[in-house]
This record gives sequence, structure tokens and C-alpha cells, in this order.
Amino acid sequence: MGKKITAVILLAVILLSVPGCGFINSIRDRMYRPPDWNSVEPVTPKTGGISKYYYWNLSNKEKIAYSNIFKGVGNFETKIEIPELDQDELSTVFSALLYDNPELFHLKRVCNLSSSGNRCYFNTFYCMERDEYNEKLAKLKEKVSEIISGMDFSGDQYNAELYIHDYIVEHCSYSNTDDQEESTAYGALINGSASCEGYAKSAQMLFDAIGIESYVLAGESTPNEKGEPESHMWNVVRINGRYYYLDVTWDDPVREDGSESLRHVYFNMTDRELTLTHSKYENLNVCDSDEDNYFTRNKLLFGYYDENMREALLRLFVQAYTDGKNSVEVKFNGKNPYRDAIEKLIKEGKIYPILSEVVKQTGAEINKNKISYINNDKFHIIEFVMVPKK
Repeated sequence: MGKKITAVILLAVILLSVPGCGFINSIRDRMYRPPDWNSVEPVTPKTGGISKYYYWNLSNKEKIAYSNIFKGVGNFETKIEIPELDQDELSTVFSALLYDNPELFHLKRVCNLSSSGNRCYFNTFYCMERDEYNEKLAKLKEKVSEIISGMDFSGDQYNAELYIHDYIVEHCSYSNTDDQEESTAYGALINGSASCEGYAKSAQMLFDAIGIESYVLAGESTPNEKGEPESHMWNVVRINGRYYYLDVTWDDPVREDGSESLRHVYFNMTDRELTLTHSKYENLNVCDSDEDNYFTRNKLLFGYYDENMREALLRLFVQAYTDGKNSVEVKFNGKNPYRDAIEKLIKEGKIYPILSEVVKQTGAEINKNKISYINNDKFHIIEFVMVPKK
């Protein structure tokens, strides 16, 4: 009799160890006691985005879920155990993961939970196979290294930021279709085609690579004349100890003639300025300095038009032509000085003697009797575009 009992016990032990046995696994899950997630210390991922702005704004158990998912998706796991969350909490965690880590472009935008007994799982869906992702990630990292290798780190952070901003604008074109790759850093830096999310995430990835704190913001913007809001993404960047808004996408417009333009309207804006065109976002860091705003930093901010401004414009046009550029951006410190400059320079024609002097000093092949310009009434900015001589 004793031998039969031993055999039954041995069989039970074997069944408990058999993988894929649904009944036995169900018993095991019901016996499992999850830890008190609020007392578990979260482990911050050491790789990925350096700033992790969204991670640090999560609750303790959300941070644990974030870290578990981050580790799991790196191994292409499809079922990742996390603390018990509701759907809203999970959406917050998943958004934080994607916003903080632009290299996670292999994930589908699907966010759901499952449970088994006392265990809670995040179900992961991938938009590519592991080999394809590893190949693309290696290519993207190589491109990032190539881009920053041409950067001068001897100056302050402003110079590095300007380099990154201008590089993206000059090498990427805006596109917003159903292709998910357009919403990634890979789309912007490798394919040269991206939506606003791709622009913002490529900027963040480059800032991460050189140790500049940056994170993306999602909200709405009003880009068209009808004032209709559209979902949008841009960056917050910490330069020389102060936070600014940076919208690379909106600094890459297409002119009426179809040519692309490099602008700096949205380069290091304040809270007050950004709210003129952007809304429905939340940023916990105050952006109230204009010290490293593009126009302030480069002495392109003017008052009323006078002789000093005339001389400054002449220098700017000469420098632009010398640098191989065909446009000059200037900003005015109020609505009245801005309108005064348009009246005198354009309507009264005071810009044309300046162009004549540019031709005289440089031999530029430009039309000294014609100028194109784009005016921005919201921010009191004028972009002057030199017209080639026919």
C-alpha cells in the first residue's frame, strides 16, 4: 500500500512541473501571492532615453511596470508580468515608455492587459521581427554617431542644439501618412521623411546621445489659417540650465514656390510665446527665459527701424550670402516696431538700397530691385528671401 501512495505523489510532482499544462498552471497561478508592489523598489532602466521625464512622474507600481516592460520588449517577450494596473494606468505607463525611449520603434501602438489567477500581464505586439529590428536599430545608432561626429562640443550647449535643429530640418521632409515608421526617429534620420512625432523623437535621440536633457510633449497646435487644432508633438530641452520649447517640425515649412525653408521661429520659446499656437499639453518645467532664444542670442531682435538696424540688416545679408544662404530672419520686440519695419522696408522700399550694397560688397547674383518676404504676425518675425538675378 505504501508503494502505491508514493507513486501517486510522484505523479503529482511530475504534473506540476509539466509546462503548458493549463489546469496545473491555473492552480499554480491561484497559489501565487504577488508582492506588495508599493513596497518594492523600482529599478530604473540604465539604457534608453537619458532624461526619462515621464518615468519620474509615475507612481511606484507604474515605475515597476515601466521597467518590466522595458526589459521585456528588449527580449521580444509577448507576455510581461507587471503589477496590477487598470487600463488608464497602463496607458499612462505605455505612453511614458514610448515618449522616453525613441529607440523602441518596434512596438505596435497596442496597449492591453490580461490576467491569470493573481498575476497581471502586459501583452506586447511588435511591428517587425527581432532580426529586422536589430538591423534597423544598429543602422539608426550608426547614423546618430555619424551626425554628432560633426558637432563642435567645445562651445556651450546652445551650439550643439542649433546643430541638431538645423540638421534635422535640412535632411528631413514632413510626411504624415499611415506609415508608422514616419512617427519614429528611424523615419526622420534614415528615411528622411517623418511626421511631427518623428521630428521630435529624432531630436530627442540626438540630444540623448550628447547628454542634453530633453523630452517630447504631445498636445495640439493650430497651423492653418482657419485655426483648426491638430494633434502635434514637439520638444522641451534644457540648455545651459534653463528649459525651452523647441518645435523642429514647424521650423521646416514649405514655401509657396514648393522650396523648403530653414527657420528658427520655434527655437527656444517661452511658455508665453508657445501658448499662442500650441495647447492641451502639460509641462512641469517652467520655460520663462529668452536668453538662449535664437533671435535674442544672435542679436536679431530689433526695435523701430533706424540707421542702426539698416547697418545690421546689411551685415546679415552679406553674412547670409557668404554662408551660402538666401534668407535672413529678424524679429521685432513689439507689434508697432514690426509694422513700422514692414512699412519702411517693404512699402517705402528702404530694403532695395541695402540689396544694392550687398551686390556691391559681394558680387552676389541677386535681384537688387526685388525681394520676397514671409511675415509672421503672431511673433513679429520677418523672413527676407533674396531673389536670384535672371
